[in-house]
Amino acid sequence: MVDGRLARTRVGVLGTGDVGRRLAAGFSGRGHDVVIGTRDPDKPELREWLSADGAGVRPGSFADAAKHGELLVMALLGNAAEEVISDVGAENFTGKVVIDAMNPLDFSGGFPPKLSISGEDSLGERVQRALPDAKVVKAFNTIGNPYFVDPSFSEGSPTMLIAGDDEGAKGVVRDVLSDFGWADTVDIGGIDGSRELEAICIAWVKIGGARGAWTTGSSCSWGSCEARPQPRQPHQPRLPQPDRPLTRLRKLQSQGVHHITLVGAGRRTSIDFWEGVLGMPFVFEQPNFDNAADSHLYFDPGDGRLITVFTNEERKPDPTRTSTEVGCVHHLAFAVSQSTFKQTVERLDERGIRHSGVKDRGFMDSIYFEDPLGLLIELASYRFEPPAGYTHADVLLEAHTVRTARGDYNIDQVHLADAIQALVERSRATLSDDRTARDPYPR
Repeated sequence: MVDGRLARTRVGVLGTGDVGRRLAAGFSGRGHDVVIGTRDPDKPELREWLSADGAGVRPGSFADAAKHGELLVMALLGNAAEEVISDVGAENFTGKVVIDAMNPLDFSGGFPPKLSISGEDSLGERVQRALPDAKVVKAFNTIGNPYFVDPSFSEGSPTMLIAGDDEGAKGVVRDVLSDFGWADTVDIGGIDGSRELEAICIAWVKIGGARGAWTTGSSCSWGSCEARPQPRQPHQPRLPQPDRPLTRLRKLQSQGVHHITLVGAGRRTSIDFWEGVLGMPFVFEQPNFDNAADSHLYFDPGDGRLITVFTNEERKPDPTRTSTEVGCVHHLAFAVSQSTFKQTVERLDERGIRHSGVKDRGFMDSIYFEDPLGLLIELASYRFEPPAGYTHADVLLEAHTVRTARGDYNIDQVHLADAIQALVERSRATLSDDRTARDPYPR
């Protein structure tokens, strides 16, 4: 420490989720030389962050970050830590202090998560075993990532809990914490103390879910699992009770599509497709309440309804066509005007997006292409306008009646025209005694 500040050092941060970015920015903001490591240093969302909050931080591979740092930070998804260490090579960690800011959270059973490692082992211990010549210190995993640097709570000054086998390394981490504004640090012992520190996260999830608040001073670092806090537990379905026989069946009347939610990859990919290609305004973002690893992005498809996407920076885009098995979504269709539809081929071609070409669907025109994650997208444009007071569905229901009465194969434009006429005649009064078609032209 120099004048109460940590001496300038080279820092390598492995992981570009919330916790990695937060700590990298914290070190950089205090004058340290920081490289942040990722599998894809050129991904747009990272570049966007580097041009804003991450200004001064340099991107690189995981190996670049490990080689660069005199002090290293592990800020990965817990289940990826050992694989990344193997890929980078333990020799690049030799002799270095390694801050383990991760939690081994398992969301396979939904929310709240459970620990994927527990009992007589912990992620912190596994990291130390994988890095026998490094000095691993567990820290930052018991506090929400917004409070890593210059923490402030109405209840008073928070306490950071740390654990590690090397006393000198823990001294370095205490200096980091002091430089980051932490007045109180408690050392709970060796690296096996990670068992207790990682378990604190699960307790905090349940406490926060019960209270609906996530600002407790001693709290889990959601950022350490590349995640965000969740304000409540998901609804658990209520099963029919055997002693309550059904006396009657009643419908649950829907009134339109409220929203459709998709599982996406990174945040930037979602924004660039839904807004950058389809023009849907990105209207708001908040956590995924049922999975701390995800964020939740909301887009307006043009009618004030919502298309929403769960994003996670560790998920990589896979363009393989999504499943069309039973129970899966085959495709999503979005309405466009005829003027826009007539531009679709040209505008998809100029982007190099493969598509089906225009398809004649009788009552509409369609074109199909896949999003960056392999989901089939349809752009559709109706060939008719419903009469005032009617919807497209009203016209199509009437057209179906016309079509089936005539024994025709599918709804076509003649059925639409006759359906529209029928709806108008049924709904609009006239002074005429005879509304049949007539010829006003003399022959």
